[in-house]
Amino acid sequence: MNTVALNTRIDSNDKELFTQITNALGTTPAIALKMFVRAFIDHGGFPFDVSISREHTYELKGEALESYNELLEEIERKTVKRYKNHQAVLDELGI
Repeated sequence: MNTVALNTRIDSNDKELFTQITNALGTTPAIALKMFVRAFIDHGGFPFDVSISREHTYELKGEALESYNELLEEIERKTVKRYKNHQAVLDELGI
């Protein structure tokens, strides 16, 4: 397979947050972007709804659907970790 570089410019704060979150998920920004590109290709476009509507509707597929179902099971078993607010999550991630 022949590989090439894909470059783009983003806000420095967005890059820092993206890097921190991908690291917290056990991956890297490069791998996350490769996953997006693969999902984009497999889906034939954005793997989520792109619209000017304020409604956020999308269909979970593949690993995202599996992760969602696992989370629902953890909630039902009451084994899911809960946070008081979003800041508690950010604090735990060191963000």
